[in-house]
Amino acid sequence: MAVTPPSRFIGGKAPVLTVDFDASVLGTPVINDYSEVTLKHVQAETAAPIDKKVLREGSRTRDVIKKLTEDTWVLEEYSDEGLRTLTNLNITYGTENRNVYTIKEGDPLSAKVECDWKVIVKDDDIDTELTTRSVMTADQDYYYLLNELTAWNDRNEVFSKAWNKKIKRNYT
Repeated sequence: MAVTPPSRFIGGKAPVLTVDFDASVLGTPVINDYSEVTLKHVQAETAAPIDKKVLREGSRTRDVIKKLTEDTWVLEEYSDEGLRTLTNLNITYGTENRNVYTIKEGDPLSAKVECDWKVIVKDDDIDTELTTRSVMTADQDYYYLLNELTAWNDRNEVFSKAWNKKIKRNYT
């Protein structure tokens, strides 16, 4: 049996793995004598679930799209973890995120990932929201990162920062 992985190799030659099934042995350990594991405590050491009020149900989607006219693949994931209030503490929290991965067929350097996240935390005194956006692309020599962070309190923007970073690939 010869195995040739579908990728590029240094010098244009693919490595070949040959397995002689007549001379090869795969050994796996087998346990025939074992004793039952018992827990030290009757009740697991966890806290009881906290009462909560669901303000927005969560949802998740994953779409895979082939753009035929552009010869591009897109994977888009969306996750809404909902919005909930812990009733005994009156703390509301929730998260949403969207990640989009794109790549043009036959062009690995066209790969791009975009991530948008939002976190909400509020109680009697605060009403905060934090959003982030990150984009990563690459060329033959560098990775390029773009990041944006914005924070709000009581619907007023209180902090914002954006930065770009260029990282040498070092043959990766």
